[in-house]
Amino acid sequence: AWEIKTPKSGTYTVTLDEATLPDGVALTAESGNTRTVNALLGKVRIQFPTGEGTGGGASKAEQAVQLTVDGLLLGLILALAALGVSLIYGTTGLTNFAHGELVTLGALSTYFYSAVLHLPLVISAVLALISCGILGALQDKVLWKQLRRRGTGLIAMLVVSIGLGIFIRYLFLFFFGGATQQFPEFSGQEGLE
Repeated sequence: AWEIKTPKSGTYTVTLDEATLPDGVALTAESGNTRTVNALLGKVRIQFPTGEGTGGGASKAEQAVQLTVDGLLLGLILALAALGVSLIYGTTGLTNFAHGELVTLGALSTYFYSAVLHLPLVISAVLALISCGILGALQDKVLWKQLRRRGTGLIAMLVVSIGLGIFIRYLFLFFFGGATQQFPEFSGQEGLE
């Protein structure tokens, strides 16, 4: 693993000349010798896969700490989503089955601004927050307010929320596909075996 100081954030291509590697150290056949990496905050950490029995990479303890932090972050995201469901139920009495899709909308909006429009992640998150706030207000005005004005019961609104959730889910699949995506400025790590 190497750490290289970079002059600014951006995308850099790092090429490794295999002839300069020590004896017994080699790249795996599927990895090639060129990796494109993203630099964030002026530093980039690069790790090339090594051949059989050569070791390299983060220790199991470092990986365990990183995976623990990743798990805590995921737990905090789920807790935030659960608070949203609780607030909606507490104020309206409606169990909104489209809530998960609406949380996903925030993540995919951030991904769109970051990966498609190539904006920095922090700016993408702020724009996604604004966009989702506007879409939420629009959704309330067009859908939920109209149902409340008609005096629609909670069970019927629950069924509408299921339909809305299915509709939004298939929109996501159509535009973004079903594969896992990553923000360009963030790269995860593989789990422990």
